[in-house]
Amino acid sequence: MESPQTGQVSTSDLYLMPALDEAILKSPRASAIRSLLPIAKSGYLQATVMPNPSFIYLQNFKADQVKEVGASIPVEPPWKLAFRLLAAKRQITQTDLEIVQNLWTLRADVRRAYLDLIIAQEMSALETELAGIFRQFLDAAQEKYKSGAVPQIEVEKARLATQQAEIEVERQAQRVILARQHLNIIMGRSVDAPLAVPRLHTVIAQSEQSKLLPDFAHDVRPLSEFIAEAMEYRPQLKVIQQTIKTNGANLTTAFGNIAPNPVLTFGHLTANDIGPTNGITKGYWAGVNVDIPVFDVQQGNVARLRATIKQLKCELEAQKNIATDQVAASYRRLLIARQVTRAYQERVLATSKTVVQMTKESYQYGRSDITAALVAAQLNIQTQTQYLTAVSEYQQALTDLEQAVGKPLE
Repeated sequence: MESPQTGQVSTSDLYLMPALDEAILKSPRASAIRSLLPIAKSGYLQATVMPNPSFIYLQNFKADQVKEVGASIPVEPPWKLAFRLLAAKRQITQTDLEIVQNLWTLRADVRRAYLDLIIAQEMSALETELAGIFRQFLDAAQEKYKSGAVPQIEVEKARLATQQAEIEVERQAQRVILARQHLNIIMGRSVDAPLAVPRLHTVIAQSEQSKLLPDFAHDVRPLSEFIAEAMEYRPQLKVIQQTIKTNGANLTTAFGNIAPNPVLTFGHLTANDIGPTNGITKGYWAGVNVDIPVFDVQQGNVARLRATIKQLKCELEAQKNIATDQVAASYRRLLIARQVTRAYQERVLATSKTVVQMTKESYQYGRSDITAALVAAQLNIQTQTQYLTAVSEYQQALTDLEQAVGKPLE
């Protein structure tokens, strides 16, 4: 069943790593990505294609009435087949790396969708908590009004704040449903499939904290280490490096194709003799036809592939520059979000709750008015919202840093 307040469902909680695994295995997006590999592997069959032989039949109906029956067989040098197989192998490796790159991007999308659901769930809980506090203030204001301790305006202020909070509760509940549907879809489940994720306080108490929240027991490694890892593991760099190798293999194939394919022809000949004595002459014939590489020496393919390789080398350096920039930016955002999250966990959240509790007691005993009480409650929720924003920014920075580096950082 679905809660009208939080949009939660009564099912076992789904943690981050199982969600990532399920998406990679069952998502139709992942299936579409993996289906690229059989297409690349078909290149092996294409590489083994040899020139077809030809059948020759010649009939002269006049004069000597020559009839020839034979065959024409192209003979391809063996290195051409070897070069094509090498190029096909390079292309398969390139496709495999492209699949890894696309799956890596899908992993980041799933992680962001999971975090969106976590944050939406927490925001819904905060709005529900705020609405509950305002109802308590409304009840207290009504009791005081009945006893003549406060004017009616205080009751109306509390009622207005409660009504506004209830509207936000419904809005946040719909956002939870939206976030759950998005995660279901990207994981390959049905839109309305039961799905629940743990509350943030549960995550903090378990080993999953290292996957969603900063681990303050360990310092963040230096930036230089992340940059070095990006140069080694980043999928975009691997794809470009392999593309250079693939084009190099194609260039070798182009050079190999300069050599012509000799064509062997042979057959049987039958002819009527024209002369003093008529008769039939039979015999065999054979020949060789070889193209001379004068005008076509693969100059177009060679020039194109050389220019492509040069451009790819420039692109590789550009991607290294982009990777360094993305790693540095994500790293700095990670440190900022980590520092803010720690401050909220260690100081701000506890202080905010203390202020709310003191305000409740102060209003109950008549030492403050309803306006101060409502402002304090709203400030507490605002503080917790800012904490959730810091958690979200930390996760976004961590996800971006993982994407920039090209490997999990847990």
